[in-house]
Amino acid sequence: MSRFTQWFDRISMLLSMSIIAFFIWDFGFEHVHGVLYSYQWVYFLYLFIVAPISFYGDRDKWKNFHWGYFKTFSFVIHFISFLTLIYTAYDLIFRGITLWHHHALGSFSLAWILFFAGLISIQHSFYLEKIKIHPNLLFTSSFTLIILIGSLLLMLPNATEEGIDFIDAAFTATSAVCVTGLTVMNTSADFSDLGQWIILFLIQIGGIGIMTYTGLVAYILRGGSSISNQVILKEMVNARVIGGVMDVIRKILFITLITEIIGACFLYYFMPEASGYRTIPYAVFHAVSAFCNAGFSTVYDGMADPQLAQATGVLAIIMILIILGGLGFNIVFDVYDAGINRLRRIYLQVIQNDQLPPLRRRVHIHTRITLITTGSLLLFGTVMYYILERNNILVGMQESHRWIQALFMSVTSRTAGFNTFNLTSLSLASIMVTLLLMYIGASPNSTGGGIKTTVFAIGVLNIVSLTRGKKNIEIESRVVGDSSIRKAFAIIGLSILAIGIFIFLLSITDRQFTLNQLAFEVFSAFGTVGLSLDVTPHLTTAGKVIIILAMFTGRVGLFSLMLGLIPKASHMRYQLPSEELVVY
Repeated sequence: MSRFTQWFDRISMLLSMSIIAFFIWDFGFEHVHGVLYSYQWVYFLYLFIVAPISFYGDRDKWKNFHWGYFKTFSFVIHFISFLTLIYTAYDLIFRGITLWHHHALGSFSLAWILFFAGLISIQHSFYLEKIKIHPNLLFTSSFTLIILIGSLLLMLPNATEEGIDFIDAAFTATSAVCVTGLTVMNTSADFSDLGQWIILFLIQIGGIGIMTYTGLVAYILRGGSSISNQVILKEMVNARVIGGVMDVIRKILFITLITEIIGACFLYYFMPEASGYRTIPYAVFHAVSAFCNAGFSTVYDGMADPQLAQATGVLAIIMILIILGGLGFNIVFDVYDAGINRLRRIYLQVIQNDQLPPLRRRVHIHTRITLITTGSLLLFGTVMYYILERNNILVGMQESHRWIQALFMSVTSRTAGFNTFNLTSLSLASIMVTLLLMYIGASPNSTGGGIKTTVFAIGVLNIVSLTRGKKNIEIESRVVGDSSIRKAFAIIGLSILAIGIFIFLLSITDRQFTLNQLAFEVFSAFGTVGLSLDVTPHLTTAGKVIIILAMFTGRVGLFSLMLGLIPKASHMRYQLPSEELVVY
């Protein structure tokens, strides 16, 4: 790379970061309307001069550039943007009409501008091989950074209707990035359209992981990824082998995009027309929020709105999205691969009459355990809510709708945080069931929180193994590794300790609430669920900080955080004598 190219790349990176800052200043603050005439030319100059040269001008970059269809797509978008420029420039010069009067064209151009600016900024700043910290600590740092950025964005004057202080902004940003759903302000009433889009952006980034996005961008724009990059990303996405890291990341983003688009389409179709919520923004927001298990809603009363709570189609789509997001991407990949192999086998046997050997490709043990545990918890929660609430909050409903409401509560209590009724009306027994479901949470490598279904399954299987006098945990002719068992019980122990500390601290700072309310709030925050017994909006400042820490700890994992902070001990080449301790 020549010195001129290096300097130009640096300048283009600065310009790209500047255009993002300019965009934030432009839309985040109030300005005189007439100034917009000069603003849009800044965007146009960037879109048609800096971005194309920076993105297309480096021949070396093109030699290594992956995904040929992406290049074609970008050229098509630039051509359409060029037509947009001609059309809007004519209106600006001869008719005095700004770009923002063409809402669709303006949104299209601005989205593409930010996309290019983000790509160019990331490709010069993403060098994981130069970051000498533990992958778990890097993962935690990325969440901290995006929370800080999100807090500042939510404090923009145009992001809220009446302003917001830093603590409330940090609380909302943490809740969005950690896909929790607890709110101290009403998302529908207190945040503007800009603020709601910022929250949606934070949910999407937090649900999938900022390192997943940046890892893929670095791979595309830099023609591959170094071994050190792939080692770090392997730990973050739980890939089985280093060589398959980027393939896993591409699949994660592809499945996320397709699932959310399909979910938004179905939500739009099933939204009651009379409700006023049958719009694309409502459908998109709730599809992303449901798949990422966030629990945020742009409806004033959320899913408890009478027209939505009675819409069976909407509830069904929300539940499907929540379950898919909470299963974990590895589970989805495994089930998909096994299903495709089985269908291909059926086709060869039935259509072509080929004699094939016995099928060897089955889903992994991890997948089977996750699916069985998830299904068991859903069934347990549904039956318990139906039995405990049929004469309480479910009274007066049709029998079929009672089961639907019980199932929805069972699904959302583990991960998402949507609710179709006032939770303060729940019986004490139902609250105890909810605490258990929130504590267990979703599955590993998913968008949900909690201690994870596999940890719970290992704990139960260990009890069964001990009572039957077995030395190992056996599952389908396999033995669970000691490392997995030790990690599972470390996670359980640390989570109980953390939850106890958070409840203790809240009992000091927020004495106006009962122990049941405080415990429910902490379990919900730590499990990144988002349900509340009308506590969150009334927390003290200190209480909000405690819940922020609980949400953050629950999302990144206290065990993962400790792995990143505490240096590993060197492996010993000797074995000490064992000693049995009295434990019962």
